[in-house]
Amino acid sequence: MEVPATPEYAALFEKMVAQGLGAGKSERQKRIMTTTNIFEQIKRLDDDGREYWSSRELAAALGYTDYRNFENVIANAKEACQNNFQTESDHFVEVTEMVKLGSGAEREVKVIYLSRYACYLIVQSADPRKEAVALGILKKLDKGD
Repeated sequence: MEVPATPEYAALFEKMVAQGLGAGKSERQKRIMTTTNIFEQIKRLDDDGREYWSSRELAAALGYTDYRNFENVIANAKEACQNNFQTESDHFVEVTEMVKLGSGAEREVKVIYLSRYACYLIVQSADPRKEAVALGILKKLDKGD
């Protein structure tokens, strides 16, 4: 079996197998279940209960190790959003978050908060060689559950 793209993916996959989840399903079906679990695990809720995702967490979940490469995917998704006559700012909200560095210091990083629709467009624009993309995370995004 191929090694999962991210440590989070690997941990969830191993946990699912250990718990016997997905019994009777193929390895591919089990991996799809795990991928969609990761997507739901990184979902956040704002004060009003609306769901959103962090672009940096989504990048990691999709197997992008260099966020700069993921920024191109976001740019393509934004273009698709505009081409679909959607208001970009309803689906892509740029913010700054503080992250801890190895030295204990903090620094600001640019993050984009994404709607489910933005995530859908991003996955459509993402590299199909990335395992989470190839396994069909789109199915979970489209359902909205």
